[in-house]
Amino acid sequence: MLGRMLKWLLIVIAIAVGGVEVYGRHVLKLKPGLTENHLAEALAKFAEYDQRTGMAYRINVDQLIDSPYGDFQILYKTNEIGLRDRPMGTHLRQELKFLVFGDEFAEGWGADIDQTFVVQAQQLVNAKTALKPPVRLVIAGKSGYGAAQNYLAAEPLIDALKPRAIVFVYSSLMPHADALFLRDAETVDGLATGLKAATGDVRLPHLADYPAAPPAWLAALARSSVAGRLAAEWYGVYAPGAKLAPGDPLTDRVAGIRAGADLDTVHATSLRHVRALAALAERREIPFLLMHVPLPSQVAANYWAEGRRIFRVPAGLQDPVDVPVIARFCAEAQLRCAHLHELMRESASKLQSTRLYHQGELALTISGAGIVGNWLADEIYRWLGELGERD
Repeated sequence: MLGRMLKWLLIVIAIAVGGVEVYGRHVLKLKPGLTENHLAEALAKFAEYDQRTGMAYRINVDQLIDSPYGDFQILYKTNEIGLRDRPMGTHLRQELKFLVFGDEFAEGWGADIDQTFVVQAQQLVNAKTALKPPVRLVIAGKSGYGAAQNYLAAEPLIDALKPRAIVFVYSSLMPHADALFLRDAETVDGLATGLKAATGDVRLPHLADYPAAPPAWLAALARSSVAGRLAAEWYGVYAPGAKLAPGDPLTDRVAGIRAGADLDTVHATSLRHVRALAALAERREIPFLLMHVPLPSQVAANYWAEGRRIFRVPAGLQDPVDVPVIARFCAEAQLRCAHLHELMRESASKLQSTRLYHQGELALTISGAGIVGNWLADEIYRWLGELGERD
C-alpha cells in the first residue's frame, strides 16, 4: 500500500514539474540558466578589511563592475587616498573643498565617476562661479557604510584635506548598516571606536541586494531545466528570507522606512553618530549640511522591482515616514538639513518614461543623479554666498 502511494506521489510530482516546464518555456518564454553574479570577486579586488571602519578601499584600483541585474557596467576607480573618486593631486591644496560623506548614494554606486551627482554638482557650481581656485567636492562616503563608519573615517580626512564645508548624505539604509557594524564594534559613550577584534574578514557591500546562491544540485538543474530555474530563483529569494524580520535593523536592509512605531529608535544610533560628526565639524568651525535622500520605493510605485522582491517590500508608493524622524533630529541638533523626497517624487511624476533609480540596484540612474546634482549645485551656490566665498 505504501509503495503504491509513493508511486502515485512520484507521478503527481513528475506531472507538476512537467507542467511547470511547459508553462515556463512556452507561455513565459523562459530559458534554462541562472543570472551569473560575479560581484563578490569584483568587489574583493578593491575592498579590504580595516580595523577601524571594517572596510577600506585599496588605492589606485581600476575595476570593471557588471551589475548582476544588468542595470549598468561601470569602471570603478579608487584614488591615491583610497576614495572612490578622481585623483586628488597636489593641486587640491588650493581648491575649495567640500567633503561628501554617506553610503552608496553619496558614492555614486551604479554610475561612472563623472556621472555621479557629486561630480555633476561640482561641474555646475564651477561653471556658475568661475572661482579661482575652484570648488572641489570630494566623495568621502563608501558603499555599505552607516553613520558610525562615516564618523570614524571623518577625522583623518578632515585633518588631511581641511574642507571648507561638509555634506552628509543620509539614507534610511544606514540603520541596517550601523546595526551590523556596531554588533562587532567597541563603543564609548554610545559612539563607535573601531571593531572589537582583528578578524581580517571584510563585509563586502551590495551582496545582500541579490538572490542567495542556490545549492549546487539545484543550480545544476537550473542550467538544463526551466522548472529548475524557477525553483532556484524561488530559493534565492525566499529560502534565506526566514532571517528577514521587517523593521528589525539587524536583518532588514530597509528597516529605516518600515519600523513603524519604532522608527525613531531604529534611526537613533545612526543619528547619534551623525550628531557626533557634526559636532566634530563645529569644533573645527566647518559648516555642515545633512542631505536626506529617499529610497526608490518612496519615489515611485513602479521603482526597484527586484529589490522589493528580495526584501519583501510591498508594491506601491511608500510614504516618506523617515522624513519627520530626521526633521525632528535636525531641529533638536540645530543642523542645516534638506530632504529630497518631494523633489524626487515630483521629478518621477513628470518624467514618466525616465527612471530615476535602477530596477534592481539601490542606486540612482544617470537621470536621477542629474536631478540630485542640480539640486546640490544650487544648494552649494547659495551656501557659498552665505560663507562669503563668492560675489
